[in-house]
Amino acid sequence: MIAPAAALFAFVAACSDTTTAPATPSSRSDNVMTQILSQTSTGDTKVNQATAGDTVITVFSVGTNTNNSATVPIGFLSKIDFPYQVGSICDPLLSSYGPGTWNDACVPLARNIIITAKTWLNAKGKLQTDFQPALRFVPGLQKSVGLLLKDAALAGTRIDFCTPAGCVDESLADPSLATYLDANNKFVARIIKHFSGYTVTAD
Repeated sequence: MIAPAAALFAFVAACSDTTTAPATPSSRSDNVMTQILSQTSTGDTKVNQATAGDTVITVFSVGTNTNNSATVPIGFLSKIDFPYQVGSICDPLLSSYGPGTWNDACVPLARNIIITAKTWLNAKGKLQTDFQPALRFVPGLQKSVGLLLKDAALAGTRIDFCTPAGCVDESLADPSLATYLDANNKFVARIIKHFSGYTVTAD
């Protein structure tokens, strides 16, 4: 079995305070999208991206071609990687969701799905991103979904999971969710097992 660190760095190369409540995007983000950044399509994965105030909003569909991976830009030079497209996603209509279920077996999604990502710099100047709808990912290292967030500081940083109640370092309970640093490309990266929100946190 490939070690989690090795697997994470493999896809990075290929794509080349924990109790503090997360900051939210500026109220300007509620305005009409002001600038279309890109409209792209790769196979059956389609990406539309725009800015609203200080927030990059990415609306993308993950396709059903499970033979190909899908790497989606989510703003600020950051990205998310689906190694098997929808084959990496648990069907939300047929699978459990919530703390304690992240490693449970599930029925993989067999249809395309539209996901919205909002990415911005929080009050600490760190990248924060939020995904909707809430989803869980198929357990198993070979199907692990990866999140890569740009951060020039690197040292002492990690990617925490965030809810309105605050942010938490998931690697304390699950070492496979540890954050790894890509010094060459200035990414902090980790496997994620579910949506919704994540932020770069400095110790």
